[in-house]
Parts: sequence; structure tokens; C-alpha cells
Amino acid sequence: MEQKGIFEVFDDIGNVSKRVQQLGHEGIDERRIILFSKHSPPTEFTREHDVDIRMGEGNLWQKFESLFTDKDGEERATEDLQLNQHEEEAFSKAMDADQYVLYIPQDSKARIEAQDEEVVDLSKKGDY
Repeated sequence: MEQKGIFEVFDDIGNVSKRVQQLGHEGIDERRIILFSKHSPPTEFTREHDVDIRMGEGNLWQKFESLFTDKDGEERATEDLQLNQHEEEAFSKAMDADQYVLYIPQDSKARIEAQDEEVVDLSKKGDY
């Protein structure tokens, strides 16, 4: 399954937070946004936002797997995104510079909608 989207690079977690809020106002479900970082973001960020946080060099399992394959941890962390050569190089450069990378999938533009929502008018009397 090929995913395509937009990469945005930030030096500061505060700017990442502002951008995630802006995307939310635009109707993008923040749970679909992926934040890549070399280090875990501050607790305040994780409490405020529900984005998918991934370590830019891969999680512990991906690093372990990289010992037995020709892919390093960075490649394993992004392999489901189907990046082209240019995107891989830009991603690697950002991780080396300790920057934050936001990945916004193209199909995340769908509006946030409650599933199986039932509306009950409590002003009407009767059996519920």
C-alpha cells in the first residue's frame, strides 16, 4: 500500500505544536500525522497532541532487525511511507540535524467524523 504525503521540517517543538494545531483547524485528523524525531518530544507535546510519534532512527526492534538486513534503522522507520530517493535524503539530513519531521499523509484531509453517532433529543419526553 503506497502512501504519499507532505514532509515538513521544524527546528523547534513549539513550531511543530503550532503546525499540528493549524492542521487540526483545517480538518485534518492529528492521529494520521506522523512526527519523526531523534529524541522523544517533551511531555507537554505528547499530552497536548495525539500524533503518531516515531523515532527517526527506528524503534528498538527496527534497530535490531537492521543488524540482519541491508536497511538501517532510519529506512525501517519510514519504509511504509514509500519514500523516493530525494525524500529519503532530506529525511536523513533532518534527523542528522536533530530536527523534527512532520509527515502528513495525502489521504488525511478527510474530516474528523464520529462513527455510529446517535443523536437523542432530550427535550422530548418519552421512552429512551
